[in-house]
Amino acid sequence: MVKNILFLFLIAIFLKVLVYKGNVNASSKNSYSDTSIIAFSTKPIVDSTKFKEVLLDSMINFAKKFIGLPYRYKGFDNSGFDCSGYIHYVFNNFGYNVPRSSIGLSNIGKEISFNNLRKTFSVGSTNTVSDYLSWLADAYLMFFLPRFSWSVRSIAANPRKVYAIDNGLVNANTLSFSADRGRMLENVVYQHLRRRGFDLYYFRENRECDFVVFGQKKCIQLIQVCEVLDQDTLKREVEGLQEAMKYFKMTEGYILTIDQKDSLEIEGLNIRVLPVFEFITMK
Repeated sequence: MVKNILFLFLIAIFLKVLVYKGNVNASSKNSYSDTSIIAFSTKPIVDSTKFKEVLLDSMINFAKKFIGLPYRYKGFDNSGFDCSGYIHYVFNNFGYNVPRSSIGLSNIGKEISFNNLRKTFSVGSTNTVSDYLSWLADAYLMFFLPRFSWSVRSIAANPRKVYAIDNGLVNANTLSFSADRGRMLENVVYQHLRRRGFDLYYFRENRECDFVVFGQKKCIQLIQVCEVLDQDTLKREVEGLQEAMKYFKMTEGYILTIDQKDSLEIEGLNIRVLPVFEFITMK
């Protein structure tokens, strides 16, 4: 039952985003691409507002026919669906090819560039890409974290890191063949900080710091996230945090892991290592 509700919720999101606000790739019904759930086109899906409403009703009625169908991992036909396969099947029935997996959901916690996406999908303008991604954010499906800069122009031009509303959605649509629990943990931390209403950025100069947290127009927290702090990750995480702490003149920063707890003092800087669950429950 929960999966059926999720299917209908997802199709409602994509109908809103792709029918009312956007365009889809109306190429051959038989073409199939496993590259992205976002399909870009310069041609409108339909011209008439009235026809849009009729099409939307028809799509929803068709989608409801599959209530009760069993969930099938990577399924994309009426023998069973996963979430994106369901969306692909419904749209494909009406002649619109919406590929069934997601580049965005496969790159949680990684940088994406509007310009690179424009080239990948042969879109005429980065503004078009920006519009599509902003609609995904409006639908609370994906979120895009800007790189910190004191320049508004630089913030707009720099790549952004992508996060998702739910780790289960990521797992169901990822193209990765291995479980990246570190990035899943990072996604959990992002959602926690977002719910608290902070202004969020990531920091990158020579090194990267996962989260720069602003409150009252000043930096109040610097956070790194990794699954396990060990010999392979310690140098990377500490150096990225150190660089950000010096840049923002902060004396304390956090490294969040699954279950480790420690306190490090390096060059007069205090680094607190905490389990994510403890950080999330802090007042």
